[in-house]
Amino acid sequence: MAAVAGLPALSAASAQAEILLNNGPAAARVKVVSYRDLPFRTVVRQQYDFSCGSAALATLLRHHYGRDVGEAQVFRAMFADGDQETIRRVGFSLLDMKRYLDARGYPADGFRLSLDELIEMNAPAIVMIDTAGYKHFVVFKGDDAGPHLVGRSEER
Repeated sequence: MAAVAGLPALSAASAQAEILLNNGPAAARVKVVSYRDLPFRTVVRQQYDFSCGSAALATLLRHHYGRDVGEAQVFRAMFADGDQETIRRVGFSLLDMKRYLDARGYPADGFRLSLDELIEMNAPAIVMIDTAGYKHFVVFKGDDAGPHLVGRSEER
């Protein structure tokens, strides 16, 4: 039978607890995630109004391809190589993302697909959604025979 003997003050990153297992002490480190951060466990959060493209690309590279890359790193590289005035006005484009990926050895292309074709592709993809003129990049993660699984990088 396991019983928690004590729990010191929690930090945002992790907590430690002493657990008694069969009357002997054992140490454990428990990662603590705030309720606010829960939706972002597998999504890189965007930092700016116009950075959903860099956050979506960082999400895809980090959580689906195992690359240790953050939104700021992707943002800086795409911003430096892109049309900065256009990026400031409307954000990144799929072409900006393609150029970033091509420069790093990832072949990338853009396609116009129906939702059924996207589901049939059975692979994560960056998708632009347009809601009443508000354009936003998200990572389409799959369908799983239910509601479509989408990773959104912005807070609601």
